[in-house]
Amino acid sequence: MDDEQIVKLFYARSESAIEALKEKYGSRATAVAMKILGNAQDAEETVNDALHVLWQQIPPEKPRHLWAYFSRVVRNLGCNRADYRTAARRQESCQICLSELEDCLSAGGDPQKIFESRQITDAINRFLDGLSKENRMIFVRRYYYFDSCQEIGRRLGMSRSTVNTRLHRLRQQLRQALQQEGISV
Repeated sequence: MDDEQIVKLFYARSESAIEALKEKYGSRATAVAMKILGNAQDAEETVNDALHVLWQQIPPEKPRHLWAYFSRVVRNLGCNRADYRTAARRQESCQICLSELEDCLSAGGDPQKIFESRQITDAINRFLDGLSKENRMIFVRRYYYFDSCQEIGRRLGMSRSTVNTRLHRLRQQLRQALQQEGISV
């Protein structure tokens, strides 16, 4: 079933929308939650909570890209659960990814809060739009889905060190792009 049909089921308030969404994207959503939480039970609960959120939000929302919308909700709920569970300390993989971005985004601020600000988000989206598809995928897989460099390399057919080098260069480019937009880094 395609995304548009699933959204139509949500609009019709059909409970089959949840099942169709879970069937199509459930395993991917669980993988995102697992990267953040590192616990299968918490990941499953987070995905179920995200399904509930989508049930409440669609309608009136009408997401153009259902997977992007769903994954954002899963990611946000997963980060919130990780914050709660660890008293504001994220899982190691999330913390490592965010600390890599800290130099690009701020001198001393909380990178998660800064990253989520609207101005920064818009600037990063413009930066990502200017990247090649492969570099954009590397950046998003690392800093949004929290994939390891080894996982990204395996997915794209390159070595871990190549991914590390690309990420280093992308962070430098991001820093320059933010500075050019007048965003203090």
